[in-house]
Amino acid sequence: MSANTSITLPPDTPDEAACSGVSFELLLDQGTYFVSATHQPSINATLILSNLDAPPLSLAFAGGQQFDVDIRDASDVQVALWSTGRIFDDLARAIEVQGERRWQASLPVPPGNGTSLAPVIYTATAYLTPSAAGASGATGRSYSATVGFSVRRLPVLLQGQPS
Repeated sequence: MSANTSITLPPDTPDEAACSGVSFELLLDQGTYFVSATHQPSINATLILSNLDAPPLSLAFAGGQQFDVDIRDASDVQVALWSTGRIFDDLARAIEVQGERRWQASLPVPPGNGTSLAPVIYTATAYLTPSAAGASGATGRSYSATVGFSVRRLPVLLQGQPS
């Protein structure tokens, strides 16, 4: 698995030591995805919010969406957004995190670079979508993580074989 490369702590955090027990990670099931005309795998992402400090971390959400995952190419152009086309309820809710909370997301792998066998580099950024400040003061993209991955086209001779 590929682990996150960046962690964003809540805004107005006096210093990192004050939130040393709080972290947000993004894990992808692969670092390189192989595609072909007949093989289009999915990106399986796991988002993990850990709170090893007391008291519990409180997050408020305006509706059913609690996170999103944004895929961008090397030119910073968005090529996929997990929430696109999904319908979420509008019931406000709050969650408390003590220990660990996980979310799962699956997105289609971007198509890569046409017929070229050269790898194409992308970034996946996952973030929580709390709407109002809870006891932790977290709002907007307070918790986010970004990880890079690549997409490679299978050579024609290998396209009949799964990766």
